[in-house]
Amino acid sequence: MSATDPQPTSVATAVGAALAAAGVRVVFGVLGSGNLVATNALVDGGARFVAARHEGGAATMADGYARVSGEVGVVSVHQGPGLTNAMTGIAEAVKSRTPLLVLAADTPAAALTSNFRIDQGGMVAAVGAVAERVHGPAAAVADALRALGRAAAERRPVVLNLPLDVQAAPLPEPPPAPAGRSGVLGGHITPRTPLVGAGASGAALVGGSGSARAGARGAARAVAGAAARGAAPVAVPSADAVARAAALLAGAERPVVVAGRGAVLADAGPALQALAERAGALLATSAPANGLFAGDPFALGIAGGFASPLAQELLPQCDLVLAVGATLNHWTTRHGTLFGDAPVVQVDVDPAAGQEPHGPRALVLPGDARATAELLAAALPHAEPPAPRVAAPTPAAHAEPPGSAPPVHAAPSSSPAPAPPAGPATGWRTPETAALIASRRWRDEPAETAIAAEATAVARAARDAALATTGGGAALDPGPFADPAALTKRLDELLPADRVVAVDSGHFLGWPAMFLGVAEARAWVFPNGFQAVGLGLGCAIGAALARPERVTVAALGDGGCFMALPELETAARLRLKLLVVVYDDAAYGAEVHHFGPSGHAVAGAQFPAADLAALGRAAGAEAVTVRDAADLVAVERWLAAGADGPLVVDAKVDPTLCAAWLEDAFKGGG
Repeated sequence: MSATDPQPTSVATAVGAALAAAGVRVVFGVLGSGNLVATNALVDGGARFVAARHEGGAATMADGYARVSGEVGVVSVHQGPGLTNAMTGIAEAVKSRTPLLVLAADTPAAALTSNFRIDQGGMVAAVGAVAERVHGPAAAVADALRALGRAAAERRPVVLNLPLDVQAAPLPEPPPAPAGRSGVLGGHITPRTPLVGAGASGAALVGGSGSARAGARGAARAVAGAAARGAAPVAVPSADAVARAAALLAGAERPVVVAGRGAVLADAGPALQALAERAGALLATSAPANGLFAGDPFALGIAGGFASPLAQELLPQCDLVLAVGATLNHWTTRHGTLFGDAPVVQVDVDPAAGQEPHGPRALVLPGDARATAELLAAALPHAEPPAPRVAAPTPAAHAEPPGSAPPVHAAPSSSPAPAPPAGPATGWRTPETAALIASRRWRDEPAETAIAAEATAVARAARDAALATTGGGAALDPGPFADPAALTKRLDELLPADRVVAVDSGHFLGWPAMFLGVAEARAWVFPNGFQAVGLGLGCAIGAALARPERVTVAALGDGGCFMALPELETAARLRLKLLVVVYDDAAYGAEVHHFGPSGHAVAGAQFPAADLAALGRAAGAEAVTVRDAADLVAVERWLAAGADGPLVVDAKVDPTLCAAWLEDAFKGGG
């Protein structure tokens, strides 16, 4: 071959080009010798590469991007340590059913003594992800597209291992020219409406011409190219199972629909709202599905540990739970106490659904959340609604008017239930119930409602003793401190309603879950399926890239912030509209409040006060220290200036305050 002859296309180049042609728009990663060529080929094909500071950050960025955009998140990592660094983020994506494609370089089969050599496939399988492999030059493109398709169709991470010797090998012949960027990922990963539309905001994320971008966004609503993606048909339960479930719904007087992340992934919100209206049901969500029913007058918000006081009053009175794409684990059921002995009808695509400990399962319907909800609604009676069968409580004192039927907050009657009506049920869907829900949302409750008074008093006494000890309190921040509930309520007032919110794990997480609302479920990023600390910032960065026109909030504890600290530079470099709110109690507060009252030493979970605002400025962000909700005027100024680049809010919160939800979790063994 002469110097003027065209160079053969390597497998690495062909794989990157094929994935770009299939519609991959953004890839997150850390470049190394093993993944540089394939990543550059993706970029040459029109994808944007987002360089993270750590592979753990890259994986969580891809997770957040996928959750908000509705696309498959793509990660590129080096062999060996590059993949191990990303594993916690991959495990979270497995637990939360986030579709990810991880391009992981791998050592050649013959490199038995390589320092990088580990059993990557075994490690990936151990956390529940799918291990795929590029087997050779002839199959390379097909292997890559199959992996991408599996991630989309199965809604879980797929790790594509790319051995270095196979990457470097030439293709046996030039691959067929791609038909344009409208293949595997031409649109949303399912036949649902994507959150991110084509337009100026999308154009900012993708290289290439505007027409190519439009084609990539609008071509295939489903995952196009069945041979490449292997998409499964939408699963639905049998007609007999639907009829049995519809009969149970029609016979219930106080049904509740609880939707989880499976309902979000299936875009089942409108279908479930229509079903609940026909069945006379109230609506609630698991924590990961927060926002799915935002604005619905009969929605109670999150069920479980973050349930509002009103939800805690009403949900135990239900006589049927329809759980859709929700596991009903100990968190959602408030450790088995929230729904009483109500029977459960469960809808889930996961064959393992129904194995959680809460309640008797009257019926398990294996099926897609949206399709099954539509079938159930169609199976319910269609006559005019009858008169209300159960009177609603009044907003004032929830009293029972003289001569009225028992209110819904009263204990259920022991008399036999009336026969199911011929038409749609009213249940507890009355104007009075809607007014009560509107008047008693979390934001209307006093801040102390969310505080565990006894645990807080114990923590306060311990802190006072430490401050009084000679030298013992030298490293402690003397205050003053912000009330975290009041602080979050003020943020809820200041920030635009169409914000995106990503929440890390830790003692603090109840405050944003309860008081910082979102307008839609895909604007809520809750990487807590694995309960790992430190994933919130990366997820927020990915979410902000998916919706660059919106303000994104990263709600973190100081522990999670320090774990993800390198990615503050990434956020600053990208000039994201990102508000990083750090609930800074200078501790791993959950451990302090869990073990401190029992007399255990907790000094190892407490730290000297740190200036996180200074660290934020060092990373290139704006930053401010906040000790009172009034100090959030800095956020107002940032918003007024266009939110150009991240703002770090180091909120010094009272370390003695123990959240009520956390104390309940301790009692329930969580």
